[in-house]
Amino acid sequence: MRLLFCFGYYGLFEYGMISRLYALELFTTFLICVLYPKRFSHWYFFLLMLVLNAQTHLFGLFFSGVMGLMLFSEAFGFWKDAPQSLTISPLKKWLGLGIWALGFIYSLYSMIRPSEGELVMVNLRSATRPWQAFFPIPHFVVEFWNSYILTPSLIGYTCEAVLSVAIVAFVLRCFMPVKRLFLPLVALFMLLTLFFAFKYMGSLRHFGHYFVFTLAFSWLLSYHQGTSTPALISFKQLQKLLFLATFIQFGVGIYALAMDIQHPFHPAKQTAAYLQAQVPSTDLVVLEDDIILSSIVAYYGKPILYLPTLTPTTFFQPNSPEENELTLYQLLDWAKALAQRESRRVVLVSSQEIDLNWYPYPVKLLARFDAPNITHHFFYLYQITPAPFPKADFVAGTPQGALRPNLVK
Repeated sequence: MRLLFCFGYYGLFEYGMISRLYALELFTTFLICVLYPKRFSHWYFFLLMLVLNAQTHLFGLFFSGVMGLMLFSEAFGFWKDAPQSLTISPLKKWLGLGIWALGFIYSLYSMIRPSEGELVMVNLRSATRPWQAFFPIPHFVVEFWNSYILTPSLIGYTCEAVLSVAIVAFVLRCFMPVKRLFLPLVALFMLLTLFFAFKYMGSLRHFGHYFVFTLAFSWLLSYHQGTSTPALISFKQLQKLLFLATFIQFGVGIYALAMDIQHPFHPAKQTAAYLQAQVPSTDLVVLEDDIILSSIVAYYGKPILYLPTLTPTTFFQPNSPEENELTLYQLLDWAKALAQRESRRVVLVSSQEIDLNWYPYPVKLLARFDAPNITHHFFYLYQITPAPFPKADFVAGTPQGALRPNLVK
């Protein structure tokens, strides 16, 4: 089953090829599972793995948080059937608690943004995420990524929600004989549900952690299956569900890999190559969006101006104010005003196609990158000359003040 996971959709494609940051989390998570039986004899090394896991990203923080609470509840004698706790001296317990707490707090501090408390939403589709995580069966088309076979119909969402409740109920029931695993897993599922319901819609790599956490805790459950007959029965029942899920994920992974070989995942690489080879260095390149288009900057190799704020960007900048969200024609107006001010051509890179028939000034569609790709993103390059606006025209919101020289070279 572990091999099926490693060479299935998550291990091979989602976390192995396109979201490799999560591979670090998986690596430390699996090390934690391997070290779990020796967590008291290898006390500081186990704590180091928890701290490293917490630094990977938010979901690593979730996992290390509940694992740390479980570890110290055993060490301080909350579970009376944990004789290993007697081998830990009070000094090691408190020192270990301090190490874990510092690692946890630092990770949390590095993630929280100043306005985080204000960003709250309600996402009813969070009820469908467990099913999608266990059985990520996509629409079998080129643009399969983050698509799901039962959606986007209302009936499909309803079916996924019902199946999600059934999966979560079954999984939690399997852990009930071992309370020290049951309670942390409940906490993890609650954290995931609250996060996806009120903070972030997420992609499959995010809510796939419903499955990843279940797989990790089933590994931990295997160490407890000999403690009682109900624990053994529950472990065997859980294994059947996980084997079915990983088997289906293996097939989905083969399909994803085949699509990735035949089609580009994203047009950013081709777009950046065109900018480097075909756009003169005297032209000023600007971006319409700093989220979808941020990957272009990575391939381009140097910062590109984000037009709504006239600041250089190398990656997505959070907390972009809504007043910076311009319409497509406003973007062209800003680009034209910028070209006039800087006395050189501007190349606007847009993730949306602009109908130039309705725009009153000359703009050239320089290139388009709209070939089929897995993410279903398309990029368009528009060339704007520094010709002045007619005197009778007035453009609201035109950039004021000259750009700093180092931003436009």
